[in-house]
Amino acid sequence: MASVILLEELTMRARLESLGNEIKATDEEEKERPQVNQGRHAQPRADPLFWNEETGEGAKTLVLQRAAKVLTHETGHMFGFAHCTHFECNMNGSNNLPETDGAPMHLCPVCLRKLHHALGFDSVARYQRLSELYLAHELKEEARWLEKRLTAIREAK
Repeated sequence: MASVILLEELTMRARLESLGNEIKATDEEEKERPQVNQGRHAQPRADPLFWNEETGEGAKTLVLQRAAKVLTHETGHMFGFAHCTHFECNMNGSNNLPETDGAPMHLCPVCLRKLHHALGFDSVARYQRLSELYLAHELKEEARWLEKRLTAIREAK
């Protein structure tokens, strides 16, 4: 059975418990607790066997692709991103497996700019490292998309 783990809550509780503190949140304390951006992911849902799909040579890659899409999407929520409605984007909402499978791994220009603002990174270097990672894990479609972006950036300079 899949369990959803809220890492921030578990980490906070583990730290407090390790210090010997008891957590006894009353309803009032719970209401006063600040809201935290959270992401949720149930790993078994990435496995084709969970959905009674056929498994074959590409099953390992499919599991990795699904998990990476969902985990990067949920990480976006932890940065405070809402669901994107601007373009096809990793931050689009998804209500079912076909929508998740059809969603891109990449961020749209609007969400990429938000992430860049939050972290400050070199976009070309990021795309190059991601391309290497995708190729190493046989995520060829994602690597091709990144190569097209890198080519467009180089030609624009």
